[in-house]
Amino acid sequence: MTKEKIFFVINRKSGRGRARNILESLLKLNFPFPIVEVDKESPKETIEFLERNLQSEDIVVAIGGDGLFNLVCQIVAKRGSKLWVWPAGTGNDFSSLHFPYLEIDDALPNVLTSGSFKEIDIGEVEFENTRRSFGQVLSAGFDSKVNARANEFKVLKSSFKYTVATVLEIFKFKPIEYKLLIDGAPRILRAMTVVVANGSTYGGGMKIVPDANPADSVLDLLILHPVSKLELLRVFPKIFKGGHVSHPAIEIMKI
Repeated sequence: MTKEKIFFVINRKSGRGRARNILESLLKLNFPFPIVEVDKESPKETIEFLERNLQSEDIVVAIGGDGLFNLVCQIVAKRGSKLWVWPAGTGNDFSSLHFPYLEIDDALPNVLTSGSFKEIDIGEVEFENTRRSFGQVLSAGFDSKVNARANEFKVLKSSFKYTVATVLEIFKFKPIEYKLLIDGAPRILRAMTVVVANGSTYGGGMKIVPDANPADSVLDLLILHPVSKLELLRVFPKIFKGGHVSHPAIEIMKI
Protein backbone atom coordinates (compact mmCIF):
# COMPACT_ATOMS: atom_id res chain seq x y z
CA MET A 1 0.00 0.00 0.00
CA THR A 2 1.27 3.44 -0.88
CA LYS A 3 2.63 5.72 1.81
CA GLU A 4 1.20 8.74 0.01
CA LYS A 5 -1.91 10.41 1.38
CA ILE A 6 -5.07 9.64 -0.53
CA PHE A 7 -8.23 11.73 -0.48
CA PHE A 8 -11.42 10.59 -2.20
CA VAL A 9 -13.76 13.23 -3.68
CA ILE A 10 -17.06 12.07 -5.13
CA ASN A 11 -20.10 13.60 -6.76
CA ARG A 12 -22.86 11.11 -5.96
CA LYS A 13 -25.12 12.69 -8.63
CA SER A 14 -22.78 11.79 -11.51
CA GLY A 15 -23.61 9.19 -14.12
CA ARG A 16 -27.25 8.59 -13.24
CA GLY A 17 -26.34 6.47 -10.24
CA ARG A 18 -22.91 5.18 -11.29
CA ALA A 19 -21.04 7.37 -8.80
CA ARG A 20 -23.57 6.67 -6.04
CA ASN A 21 -23.06 2.92 -6.51
CA ILE A 22 -19.28 3.33 -6.26
CA LEU A 23 -19.70 5.40 -3.10
CA GLU A 24 -21.91 2.78 -1.48
CA SER A 25 -19.37 0.07 -2.33
CA LEU A 26 -16.53 2.11 -0.85
CA LEU A 27 -18.42 2.76 2.37
CA LYS A 28 -18.97 -0.97 2.83
CA LEU A 29 -15.22 -1.57 2.73
CA ASN A 30 -14.49 0.64 5.76
CA PHE A 31 -11.05 1.56 4.40
CA PRO A 32 -9.10 4.26 6.28
CA PHE A 33 -9.26 7.07 3.69
CA PRO A 34 -11.41 10.19 3.96
CA ILE A 35 -14.26 10.62 1.47
CA VAL A 36 -15.55 14.10 0.63
CA GLU A 37 -18.97 14.21 -0.97
CA VAL A 38 -19.42 17.19 -3.25
CA ASP A 39 -23.02 18.30 -3.43
CA LYS A 40 -22.73 21.98 -4.26
CA GLU A 41 -24.67 23.66 -7.05
CA SER A 42 -22.20 26.51 -7.47
CA PRO A 43 -18.73 25.74 -8.96
CA LYS A 44 -17.29 28.56 -6.83
CA GLU A 45 -18.71 27.01 -3.66
CA THR A 46 -17.39 23.60 -4.68
CA ILE A 47 -13.85 24.89 -5.23
CA GLU A 48 -13.91 26.67 -1.88
CA PHE A 49 -15.24 23.51 -0.26
CA LEU A 50 -12.43 21.43 -1.77
CA GLU A 51 -9.79 23.98 -0.78
CA ARG A 52 -10.90 23.79 2.84
CA ASN A 53 -11.04 20.00 2.94
CA LEU A 54 -8.29 18.69 0.67
CA GLN A 55 -5.43 20.45 2.44
CA SER A 56 -2.18 19.10 0.96
CA GLU A 57 -2.85 15.45 0.16
CA ASP A 58 -0.55 13.85 -2.40
CA ILE A 59 -3.23 11.97 -4.34
CA VAL A 60 -6.79 13.09 -5.02
CA VAL A 61 -9.15 10.42 -6.34
CA ALA A 62 -12.04 12.16 -8.10
CA ILE A 63 -15.08 9.96 -8.72
CA GLY A 64 -17.56 11.60 -11.04
CA GLY A 65 -17.80 13.28 -14.41
CA ASP A 66 -15.86 15.94 -16.31
CA GLY A 67 -17.41 18.70 -14.21
CA LEU A 68 -15.98 17.28 -11.00
CA PHE A 69 -12.58 16.66 -12.60
CA ASN A 70 -12.45 20.27 -13.78
CA LEU A 71 -13.17 21.55 -10.28
CA VAL A 72 -10.58 19.28 -8.69
CA CYS A 73 -8.06 20.39 -11.33
CA GLN A 74 -8.29 23.90 -9.91
CA ILE A 75 -6.72 22.56 -6.72
CA VAL A 76 -4.22 19.97 -7.94
CA ALA A 77 -2.86 22.22 -10.72
CA LYS A 78 -1.86 24.85 -8.15
CA ARG A 79 -0.39 22.39 -5.67
CA GLY A 80 1.24 19.90 -7.99
CA SER A 81 -0.72 17.02 -6.48
CA LYS A 82 -1.57 13.85 -8.39
CA LEU A 83 -5.08 13.39 -9.75
CA TRP A 84 -6.45 9.89 -10.19
CA VAL A 85 -9.77 10.09 -12.03
CA TRP A 86 -12.43 7.42 -11.67
CA PRO A 87 -14.89 7.96 -14.55
CA ALA A 88 -18.47 7.92 -13.31
CA GLY A 89 -20.17 10.66 -15.33
CA THR A 90 -22.15 10.68 -18.57
CA GLY A 91 -19.65 12.23 -21.02
CA ASN A 92 -16.27 11.49 -19.43
CA ASP A 93 -14.31 13.14 -22.26
CA PHE A 94 -11.32 13.96 -20.07
CA SER A 95 -11.17 10.72 -18.16
CA SER A 96 -12.07 8.20 -20.83
CA LEU A 97 -9.14 9.24 -23.02
CA HIS A 98 -6.54 8.83 -20.29
CA PHE A 99 -7.98 6.36 -17.82
CA PRO A 100 -9.90 3.09 -18.23
CA TYR A 101 -13.38 2.47 -16.96
CA LEU A 102 -12.72 0.30 -13.93
CA GLU A 103 -14.98 -1.57 -11.59
CA ILE A 104 -14.26 -1.16 -7.89
CA ASP A 105 -12.41 -4.49 -7.57
CA ASP A 106 -10.02 -3.43 -10.34
CA ALA A 107 -9.80 0.26 -9.51
CA LEU A 108 -8.93 0.15 -5.81
CA PRO A 109 -5.71 -1.88 -6.13
CA ASN A 110 -4.48 0.63 -8.71
CA VAL A 111 -5.31 3.57 -6.46
CA LEU A 112 -3.77 2.05 -3.36
CA THR A 113 -0.52 1.26 -5.16
CA SER A 114 -0.33 4.78 -6.67
CA GLY A 115 -1.80 3.53 -9.95
CA SER A 116 -0.13 4.51 -13.21
CA PHE A 117 0.22 8.28 -13.44
CA LYS A 118 1.13 10.22 -16.55
CA GLU A 119 2.01 13.87 -17.00
CA ILE A 120 -0.34 15.93 -19.15
CA ASP A 121 -0.60 19.60 -20.02
CA ILE A 122 -3.04 21.90 -18.27
CA GLY A 123 -4.41 25.04 -19.91
CA GLU A 124 -5.25 28.26 -18.11
CA VAL A 125 -7.89 30.88 -18.79
CA GLU A 126 -8.33 34.24 -17.10
CA PHE A 127 -11.64 36.11 -17.04
CA GLU A 128 -13.27 38.58 -14.70
CA ASN A 129 -10.08 38.66 -12.57
CA THR A 130 -10.34 34.90 -12.07
CA ARG A 131 -7.83 32.33 -13.30
CA ARG A 132 -9.06 28.82 -14.02
CA SER A 133 -7.34 25.66 -15.22
CA PHE A 134 -8.77 23.26 -17.81
CA GLY A 135 -7.65 19.81 -18.85
CA GLN A 136 -9.72 19.15 -21.96
CA VAL A 137 -11.40 21.85 -24.07
CA LEU A 138 -12.16 25.56 -23.71
CA SER A 139 -14.68 26.99 -26.14
CA ALA A 140 -16.40 30.33 -26.72
CA GLY A 141 -19.24 30.73 -29.19
CA PHE A 142 -21.90 28.53 -30.71
CA ASP A 143 -20.76 25.30 -29.08
CA SER A 144 -20.61 26.85 -25.61
CA LYS A 145 -24.23 27.93 -26.02
CA VAL A 146 -25.09 24.41 -27.14
CA ASN A 147 -23.34 23.02 -24.07
CA ALA A 148 -25.27 25.35 -21.77
CA ARG A 149 -28.56 24.33 -23.39
CA ALA A 150 -27.65 20.62 -23.27
CA ASN A 151 -26.91 20.86 -19.54
CA GLU A 152 -30.51 21.90 -19.01
CA PHE A 153 -31.68 18.48 -20.20
CA LYS A 154 -31.92 16.05 -17.31
CA VAL A 155 -33.31 13.02 -19.14
CA LEU A 156 -31.60 12.88 -22.54
CA LYS A 157 -28.36 10.92 -22.88
CA SER A 158 -25.05 12.63 -23.47
CA SER A 159 -24.43 12.65 -27.24
CA PHE A 160 -28.12 12.90 -28.18
CA LYS A 161 -28.77 15.88 -25.90
CA TYR A 162 -26.02 17.85 -27.69
CA THR A 163 -27.65 17.09 -31.04
CA VAL A 164 -31.01 18.37 -29.79
CA ALA A 165 -29.40 21.43 -28.22
CA THR A 166 -27.64 22.21 -31.52
CA VAL A 167 -30.91 22.21 -33.45
CA LEU A 168 -32.53 24.46 -30.84
CA GLU A 169 -29.67 26.99 -30.77
CA ILE A 170 -28.70 27.15 -34.42
CA PHE A 171 -31.62 29.20 -35.68
CA LYS A 172 -30.99 32.17 -33.38
CA PHE A 173 -27.19 32.20 -33.35
CA LYS A 174 -25.17 34.89 -35.12
CA PRO A 175 -21.38 35.02 -35.68
CA ILE A 176 -19.40 36.74 -32.91
CA GLU A 177 -16.54 39.22 -33.25
CA TYR A 178 -13.37 37.93 -31.57
CA LYS A 179 -10.19 39.78 -30.70
CA LEU A 180 -7.41 37.21 -30.51
CA LEU A 181 -3.74 37.44 -29.60
CA ILE A 182 -2.07 34.32 -30.99
CA ASP A 183 1.61 33.91 -30.11
CA GLY A 184 1.91 37.69 -29.95
CA ALA A 185 0.11 38.36 -33.24
CA PRO A 186 -3.27 40.15 -32.96
CA ARG A 187 -6.26 39.07 -35.05
CA ILE A 188 -9.77 40.49 -35.22
CA LEU A 189 -12.32 38.25 -36.88
CA ARG A 190 -15.90 37.08 -36.90
CA ALA A 191 -16.50 33.42 -36.23
CA MET A 192 -19.10 30.90 -35.17
CA THR A 193 -16.86 29.57 -32.44
CA VAL A 194 -13.30 29.54 -31.18
CA VAL A 195 -12.00 26.41 -29.43
CA VAL A 196 -8.78 25.93 -27.47
CA ALA A 197 -8.19 22.21 -27.14
CA ASN A 198 -5.86 20.33 -24.84
CA GLY A 199 -7.72 17.05 -25.48
CA SER A 200 -9.42 15.91 -28.64
CA THR A 201 -13.08 15.49 -27.64
CA TYR A 202 -15.92 17.18 -25.84
CA GLY A 203 -19.68 16.74 -25.52
CA GLY A 204 -19.49 13.03 -24.77
CA GLY A 205 -17.09 11.93 -27.51
CA MET A 206 -17.42 14.57 -30.24
CA LYS A 207 -13.97 14.80 -31.89
CA ILE A 208 -13.70 18.56 -32.09
CA VAL A 209 -9.89 18.52 -32.63
CA PRO A 210 -9.00 14.88 -33.39
CA ASP A 211 -5.22 15.39 -33.35
CA ALA A 212 -5.04 17.32 -30.06
CA ASN A 213 -2.52 15.72 -27.72
CA PRO A 214 -2.71 16.59 -24.00
CA ALA A 215 0.99 15.81 -23.53
CA ASP A 216 2.65 17.66 -26.45
CA SER A 217 3.28 20.94 -24.56
CA VAL A 218 1.08 22.95 -26.94
CA LEU A 219 -2.61 23.71 -27.30
CA ASP A 220 -4.68 23.40 -30.47
CA LEU A 221 -6.73 26.36 -31.67
CA LEU A 222 -9.79 25.75 -33.84
CA ILE A 223 -11.71 28.58 -35.50
CA LEU A 224 -15.00 27.98 -37.24
CA HIS A 225 -15.41 30.90 -39.61
CA PRO A 226 -18.96 32.09 -40.48
CA VAL A 227 -21.14 29.64 -42.39
CA SER A 228 -24.84 29.54 -43.12
CA LYS A 229 -27.17 27.84 -40.68
CA LEU A 230 -27.96 25.21 -43.29
CA GLU A 231 -24.25 24.52 -43.81
CA LEU A 232 -23.66 24.27 -40.06
CA LEU A 233 -26.46 21.70 -39.81
CA ARG A 234 -24.88 19.76 -42.67
CA VAL A 235 -21.39 19.77 -41.17
CA PHE A 236 -22.33 19.20 -37.54
CA PRO A 237 -22.89 15.39 -37.72
CA LYS A 238 -19.30 14.97 -38.99
CA ILE A 239 -17.92 16.19 -35.66
CA PHE A 240 -18.62 12.82 -34.03
CA LYS A 241 -15.87 11.21 -36.14
CA GLY A 242 -13.73 14.31 -36.71
CA GLY A 243 -14.72 14.64 -40.37
CA HIS A 244 -15.49 18.35 -40.02
CA VAL A 245 -11.81 19.38 -39.90
CA SER A 246 -11.49 19.28 -43.71
CA HIS A 247 -14.25 21.88 -44.18
CA PRO A 248 -12.92 25.13 -45.72
CA ALA A 249 -14.46 27.21 -42.90
CA ILE A 250 -12.40 25.33 -40.29
CA GLU A 251 -8.97 26.69 -39.31
CA ILE A 252 -6.74 24.72 -36.92
CA MET A 253 -3.29 25.60 -35.61
CA LYS A 254 -0.91 24.72 -32.79
CA ILE A 255 -0.30 27.49 -30.26
